[in-house]
Amino acid sequence: MAISDSSFRVAIYVKVTDIEGNPLSRHVTLGQAFCSSVLLRDFRSQIHPHGYDACHIPANFDSDKDTSVYFLFDIGITGPLAEDDLLLIPHFVYLASWAQGKWNFIPRP
Repeated sequence: MAISDSSFRVAIYVKVTDIEGNPLSRHVTLGQAFCSSVLLRDFRSQIHPHGYDACHIPANFDSDKDTSVYFLFDIGITGPLAEDDLLLIPHFVYLASWAQGKWNFIPRP
């Protein structure tokens, strides 16, 4: 099993042009913003046996148009997730927006 008690999946809906910096690094930028704002910790993109954060990168994530997409993050996993394992972890959805120089992550039902 590749999950821990603190593992979860989060879907973040965001307009890709709101994510500053290199378009090819938007998943890391968004992951860091979410983890620092909501979880009060760094985004752990490096694979580590004690847990790391993985991102499923959507199509058009690097677009220069006002396109909105869902980024999926698996937070606190310890390896690849089997379908049965994925069903065991909590899932959350957030709407993200960049306003007045800061990220806002609004939980959605």
